[in-house]
Amino acid sequence: MISALGQSFDHAFFIFETATNFWDAPVFRSSSDLLFLLMSTLVYLFLVGSWASSRTMLADLAPLDKTGLFFARASLSAVP
Repeated sequence: MISALGQSFDHAFFIFETATNFWDAPVFRSSSDLLFLLMSTLVYLFLVGSWASSRTMLADLAPLDKTGLFFARASLSAVP
């Protein structure tokens, strides 16, 4: 959250100055852009693992006759 909110063209995490351009590309040319790409990739990797383990845990804990009900309630509560 801090990495997304504290990201601007010339600063990262509200602290580090990152106005260095690495190449002349249309996107991801500054160091702050590359840092944002790296942080979002790491967050995505951990988030996917969390989603997969939550579904597996739900499948193990739900009674067999009420599996659909449990997954429906989980989907309504914004748990992917």
